[in-house]
Amino acid sequence: MIMDELNLNDLYGVNFYHVCTNGLEQVTLLKDDEDFRTAWNYLAFSAWRTGAEVLVFTLMSNHVHEILACKDASHADVTIKLYKKMLSLYLKNKYGMTKVLHNTSDCISQIDTMQYMKNCIAYILRNAMCARICTKPEDYRWSSYACYFSGVRSENYPPISGLTFSQKRKILRTGM
Repeated sequence: MIMDELNLNDLYGVNFYHVCTNGLEQVTLLKDDEDFRTAWNYLAFSAWRTGAEVLVFTLMSNHVHEILACKDASHADVTIKLYKKMLSLYLKNKYGMTKVLHNTSDCISQIDTMQYMKNCIAYILRNAMCARICTKPEDYRWSSYACYFSGVRSENYPPISGLTFSQKRKILRTGM
């Protein structure tokens, strides 16, 4: 069986979920750096409080995308609801916005294959670029992109630019 076809839960003993709060059309919730930093902290806190793990995320001005590792879909649901509750209270206190996130739905999709995981990671990290906020994912500050691609070099691994074509193909598992 090919790795992409294996069930991720069987491999890792945990379930993975793509979680997205549905955006509010024409409503900007996060207006400045303080708002984004607060939302970032609330993502981390809600995951910590519920025992979920945030693997990837992108904060947008009116919604969030993340991949959570947790027990089941209800666990992911509790985590995103806690995030929305804390963010709602913050927005109410700062801007007087009331019940702004109470009527929004969430999309929670189980990620069950490696290919789906790869697609979700790419989609989440490119979300700001697709929304034309930036031209490259690394230019958007409010995602986990820098956690993975910060330019930090390890003594054990050469930079990708220093690899031969065949080495890149082998590492990236591409047929190009």
